[in-house]
Parts: sequence; C-alpha cells; structure tokens
Amino acid sequence: MNKKLLRKIAMLSGLAILLIMLILSVNGSFQGAEKARLFFNTLPLQAFWGFLTVALLASLVIFPRVRNQPGMLAVHLGCILVLLGSMWASETGHRINREHFGSDKIAKSYTYIYKEEIQNKLYDEEQKELATLPFDLYLNDFRVEYYWERGKLYVYSPKGESLGECSAVAGEAYDIGSFGQIEVKAVFKNYRRGQEGQESEGPEGVTNPALRVVWKDSTDSVEKEGLVFERFKDFQPFADKVQLVYVLMPKDYISDIKVVQNDKVVASKAVEVNYPLHYGGYYFFQHSYDSQSHAYTILSVTSDNGFGIVFTGYFLLCGGLLLHCWGVPAWKWYSQRQKHSSIAEGGQNGN
Repeated sequence: MNKKLLRKIAMLSGLAILLIMLILSVNGSFQGAEKARLFFNTLPLQAFWGFLTVALLASLVIFPRVRNQPGMLAVHLGCILVLLGSMWASETGHRINREHFGSDKIAKSYTYIYKEEIQNKLYDEEQKELATLPFDLYLNDFRVEYYWERGKLYVYSPKGESLGECSAVAGEAYDIGSFGQIEVKAVFKNYRRGQEGQESEGPEGVTNPALRVVWKDSTDSVEKEGLVFERFKDFQPFADKVQLVYVLMPKDYISDIKVVQNDKVVASKAVEVNYPLHYGGYYFFQHSYDSQSHAYTILSVTSDNGFGIVFTGYFLLCGGLLLHCWGVPAWKWYSQRQKHSSIAEGGQNGN
C-alpha cells in the first residue's frame, strides 16, 4: 500500500472518528452525568477509545508534518494523554490496577458522615459497603447558605390545591380570596426560642430558617399567628385553614471535614461544591446532605488515578492550539515585518 493511499485512509478515518465523537457527545448530553459516565465506560466505547489512541499515535508516524510542527505535535500528544489518563481513571482501569498492581482503590463511591462523628467506609449508590479508607473523616460541622432575598412562601388549601405564592419578606401580604390573607411579620435565619418564650436570632454559622406569619379570614374578624419552618414542612400552624410551605434557594453547602490518621489531624478543609478535599489518593466532593435536620453530609468520593495525566494532556492540548493558531502566525507576521523593515532600511542607506 503506497503512502498516498495510506494517508487518504487516515484522513477519512479521522473524519469518521470526529463524526462518531460528535454523535456520542450529543447522546451523552441528554443522559445526565451518571448515565453518561456509565455509557462512556461500556465495553464497545472502551474499545473505541483504545482505537482512537492508536489512531492518534499512528498519525504521528504517517504524517511527518505533524511531528515537525510543535503546535500540532503538542495537540496530538495532549489528546493521547487525555485518553490514556481517562482510561486509567475508569472502572476498567481500576480493575486492572487491582488485579495486576495490588491497588485497593475504588473509582467512584460515596461516604455518609454524621456531625461530630468519624467515618472511614465507602459505599455505592445503594449504600452497600465497598471498601475502608486507611484514614478517618471527621465532620466537625455542616451548614447551608441560602439566597435569603429569593425566599418564597407557597400557599395551599387544606386539600393541597395551590393558592399562589408570595415573597418571604417581612411586611409582605398575600390575599388568598375566600381563604383569607397571609402576612409575613418576621424572617428568622436561625430561629431560637428562649425558656420564657422570647424569639430571637441564634448564633451565626447555624441555620434554622423560619417565618412568623399571620393568617386572617376573609372578613378580618379572625386572626391567628404562627411559625412556618423551611426545614420542618410538616409543622403547619393553620392546617385547617391553609397549608404553608417556606422555600429557600440554597447558595452553598459546606462540610467542615478533618482527616484523622494515627489519632492526629493531618488535613482539614471546608468542602464545598466544586471545592473538594484531596487526600490519600481521593477527591471528596460535596454531594448531598440531610435536608430535614442537617445531621449528616454525603460526599462523593473519586479516585485521583489518571488525573495528573489528564491535566497534563489538557495543558499540552490548549498550549498546542494556542501555539499553532496564534503563536506561529504571530511569529511569521513579526519575522516578515522585520524582513521588510530591513529591506527598506537597506534601500534608504543605498540611496
């Protein structure tokens, strides 16, 4: 087979691979994160990623121009590293690591930690125990931060029919026709009630959102006052008249985690969404929590196998694209300008 035909086949194969990747990406985007992860780790797609890696390596051999241009070489090497790192980080990569290299790491799992308690177990989505960490995680505190200005109070009839909504702001009133009127008297970020019945804001860093509301009947002859809690939906002060649901939009979830090993605190971090704790070969991400009483937090645990390879690949990929699409043309433009300037100066000196 001559080189010209081989290069033509390689080019067509490259276009076919790009088309397949486009179709796979569109399909994965409609499946959700977890389903997409499982989909891209199926055996046929693992074979496809392996074929793509081989194809990229082959392109370095078949096309000398790719090897001779630093930008294109970096792009190809970056893609290869991203693929290799992703395969090493996959479930199959971890299984190979366990069977042939003696590693006991789990690719993806979860851990559940109660406040002021220690946990070292990893579980799957069905809460089946998978492994034990060689260190302990201690939940010092957990809190939720809210967009207080976006709070809503939803109003329902005793039978559960929607009657409307109003902003959860002190002084806000909402007319619900024959069901009367609802008025928000006060907003509490951390509601506390003293021994003598006095209401106040509790200490900062703890949240127990509540509203003091007033219900009036349609004739204003009957008036009742009560509390509506964001976390305790079953507490209804006017259950026989109207049902009220206080809803706040969470802004952040924060788990104050300490890592304990050999009875010593070796690391600590306030784990937030997109700000994980990295320790012992794992990333611990904020995943969920006990929405009723904030008694525990749920962290998703991801092995760091392949992460360094993937990030190095992305660095080469982005750097190669910048060099090829901007750096090389800019250098050519600068060199050409310097050449023209030298010629112009030479002409003036000759005159």
